Amino acid sequence: MFRIGQKVVQIKKSPWRSLHLGELGPSFGDVVTVRSVGPGKCGDLFLRFDEIINPPLYNTDPTDGFREARFLAAHFRPVVERKTDISIFQAMLTPSPVTVDAMKLADHAREIVG
Repeated sequence: MFRIGQKVVQIKKSPWRSLHLGELGPSFGDVVTVRSVGPGKCGDLFLRFDEIINPPLYNTDPTDGFREARFLAAHFRPVVERKTDISIFQAMLTPSPVTVDAMKLADHAREIVG
């Protein structure tokens, strides 16, 4: 679902509780670029981002050693990028030929005035 280089937006509204002193994390609504994707011990998927590079800190779990903060992928969704298409507006600016039958228009006007 996630890949390196992909733009994602944070959908988690509450602050990151797992950050240590000196570490930074994205905020709700931030659009960031995925730098790495990796699994956690419980099968969860975690992300790191180009825009946020934290110093490696010692993790209390001896199997992890020093590591950089990572963020649970479930708190992000891919950004949908749409190409801009202004062709409909250009068509509105292009005049189209209109044919009017003057005789029918005059007859209609006489009927209204009556």
